[in-house]
Amino acid sequence: MSMHTHYSIRKHLLIGILSALFATWSVTTVLTYLTTSHEINEIYDATMAQYAKVLSTLMAHEAEENRQITTNLQTIIQELGKDIVEQNPTISALANKYSVHDDDDHSSDEKRVEGDDYLFMPESPIDHQYERKIVFVIETADGTVLLRSDAIPSEISFSPGYNSIDVDGGWRTFGYQLDENNLRVLVAEQNEVRSEVVNEILINELWPVLAALPFISMIIWGVVNRGLKPLKSLAKNVASRSPQTLSPIETENIPKEVEPIIDALNQLFTRVKTALENERRFTANAAHELRTPLAALKTHAQVLQMHVAEENQSSISEILQSTDRASHLIEQLMLLAHAESAHNNDLEIAEIDLVSLIQGELARLSDKAFAKDIELSLTNEESTYLINTNQGLLSVLLRNLLDNAINYTPTEGEVSVDISGKKTFKVTIQDTGPGIPASKQHLMMKRFQRGDNQNVQGAGLGLSIVKQITELLNIDIVFSNRDDRTGLIVHLSIKPNF
Repeated sequence: MSMHTHYSIRKHLLIGILSALFATWSVTTVLTYLTTSHEINEIYDATMAQYAKVLSTLMAHEAEENRQITTNLQTIIQELGKDIVEQNPTISALANKYSVHDDDDHSSDEKRVEGDDYLFMPESPIDHQYERKIVFVIETADGTVLLRSDAIPSEISFSPGYNSIDVDGGWRTFGYQLDENNLRVLVAEQNEVRSEVVNEILINELWPVLAALPFISMIIWGVVNRGLKPLKSLAKNVASRSPQTLSPIETENIPKEVEPIIDALNQLFTRVKTALENERRFTANAAHELRTPLAALKTHAQVLQMHVAEENQSSISEILQSTDRASHLIEQLMLLAHAESAHNNDLEIAEIDLVSLIQGELARLSDKAFAKDIELSLTNEESTYLINTNQGLLSVLLRNLLDNAINYTPTEGEVSVDISGKKTFKVTIQDTGPGIPASKQHLMMKRFQRGDNQNVQGAGLGLSIVKQITELLNIDIVFSNRDDRTGLIVHLSIKPNF
């Protein structure tokens, strides 16, 4: 046994669109991250280069000023002499500060070494969390440090241009050398500074899109449902049609994508309608053509019965019975063709009294019931039950049900009809015949299906005609057996308005 899976267009569209949306968002996120990282690195690298050049310019200017002061002070000391310098505290302090002494004094190298405090920036309160993550070093060409940040790692050394150093989470450095002043400037920045800026920019750019995804999904859901609405309308239209309605489906205000389905359905309706019309036409024509010769045959048999000998009377009676059965079959075929060819929109609707209609049908079948000594009865709660329906088809429906009840009810039996109800009228027909087993009740509505009692004359078309008429007139029919298992009960539910 093969398993069939149901394919959902709505599910396929939603999964496809939402997947494409998520994939686009993911690709956008990656590209945004890459482009943002590249631009941030470019900006920070340019800033580092600018810092290095500004520091070198400032330091070169300060070095030039110190050189001129040192030169002038050296000249003054040489002219004044060592004794006068030592006797004057002010001049002596300046000489010690700028390391200027008499050429005969060889203690200058020691004093230069003692002035190590000049090499570091003065300590101050930290004003920003990134203050210790952006550092610099200024030194001479021979490696003598002139000025430096106290937070710079010892592993970082001068190297010209841009470099990346894997120390303490990673650093980015830029080295700039000023040859005319013999100065070298190194600016270093920790990678964490750049990463945090990139992440902040990325989050600020992408979180609105991420927050909007549920709303976008809801909008897509609504658009997909709206787009599939014509399919729902088409399914509702087809489902609400009766089996007899084979008229084409209207194509106005229908999307182009649905038109092929509707065209195919209309073509199918046309082919089915043509096939049914051919079948009904054949049935009606055949039945009509057979009525005349059967009537003539019965007439000839009746005339012959009047003139034949007694011993041949039984043969003539069998001919007459066969002729009656054939006539009954033809009449049933014509009724079936008429019921099948009728459409809901073509029915003539009129107000009729259900009580009077049933009384008329009972009167028409009274002779047949009297011949079998069957008692017919009608019980109704109200004097009149007015309904709007097609009188001809409802008469055929009741006639077939009552005729079946009489046919299958044995001699001296009973057939009763009960009418009740307010909003929906209930018509119950009971007989005292053999009934229909529950396992075979659904088969009795098919053509040429008969009960177990084959001695009863019939063609097996009565309940098939009843089925067609109940569908046309929107009447519910249910079969059941009596509690004592003797007799059949037919329940009809008839609405007052068709």
